[in-house]
Amino acid sequence: MRGQVLRVTGVLAAALMLAGCAAEPVAPVAAGTSSSAGFSDEEMLALVTTAYERYQQVADAVAIDGGFDAARYEAVATGDALAEALRSAQQYVDAAAHAVGATTVVSVELQSFDEQGHEATTYVCMDVDQVDVVDASGQSIVREDRPSRLLFEVQMEHHGGALKVAQRELWDESC
Repeated sequence: MRGQVLRVTGVLAAALMLAGCAAEPVAPVAAGTSSSAGFSDEEMLALVTTAYERYQQVADAVAIDGGFDAARYEAVATGDALAEALRSAQQYVDAAAHAVGATTVVSVELQSFDEQGHEATTYVCMDVDQVDVVDASGQSIVREDRPSRLLFEVQMEHHGGALKVAQRELWDESC
């Protein structure tokens, strides 16, 4: 049984961290610039921040609900991010686990966006210190050495009438 708990802990830790490799960071957009579509970097930052916060609210809700009703992700994610979110939700269901608490978006840094404002790359710092993942008996299955803050590189795309998370990769275990 302990081996199964450790395996599930590893799977859920991987789901929570969404670890991945990434390339060198993209240079941030200069303050006060604007695209031909009329978006200044401040306006685009506001759009991507709102879109990411919606994504994170859904992610927290699905995790708290033990992975059930994961179709909620379709409103806030697309592409690789949607596929990964659905896999993560299924891992919660399979492990009979659920989250307690919610993550906090600490900061969103806009790295780049296209001229039409349909795609953007950001860094998002997340505080996961107030989140625990527990099994059916209420026992925590989070690693004791889990970092409290995680930095993600997030790609967003305009899809289905909304800006959605298209890819989300762990960039660093601190921010």
